[in-house]
Amino acid sequence: MLIVLVTSVAVGTLWLGGDRLVSKLEQANQEFDPVAAELRQNARRNQIWRATWQMFAAHPIAGIGIGGYWTAIPAFHDASGVMTPQEAHNDYLELLASGGLIGFAVGIWFVIWLYRRIRKNLGVSDRFRSAASFGAALGLLGVGVHSLVDFGLHTFANAIVFASLIVIATAPATEKTSELHD
Repeated sequence: MLIVLVTSVAVGTLWLGGDRLVSKLEQANQEFDPVAAELRQNARRNQIWRATWQMFAAHPIAGIGIGGYWTAIPAFHDASGVMTPQEAHNDYLELLASGGLIGFAVGIWFVIWLYRRIRKNLGVSDRFRSAASFGAALGLLGVGVHSLVDFGLHTFANAIVFASLIVIATAPATEKTSELHD
């Protein structure tokens, strides 16, 4: 079983995402290449994050507008212009730059609301509802950690899965669901 599982994962990775994985590995090698640093592309995450932070500092209250990151970043991104970042490679930092303190406060409110709903669902007597909520919460935690270093929620399919996990994690238990799973 273990051999079949490992083989399936390896074949699936190569079949569905092998090209992307190889290109990401090549990009990682290029980041450490001194010749590439001389081109002044400033396409590394820490350089993009620094420019994003400068964008936030220039517009701290309401930000530059949700969805406007890619149009505003050239004014703050000190580079040759060969590569202009379209995303901040950190969803939280991008929310701060795009929505300012107002948008970030709404994001914090949402996380608190989500936490309370999940906590409530974990304490219900319906074991299926509790387990489904726990599994979805783990998935949401994974998305939250991944959002620290990437912009996965900008991909439509990822955003749909994220929304689905929110629904599963926060859906209230009903009598019908309890009867179906007892």
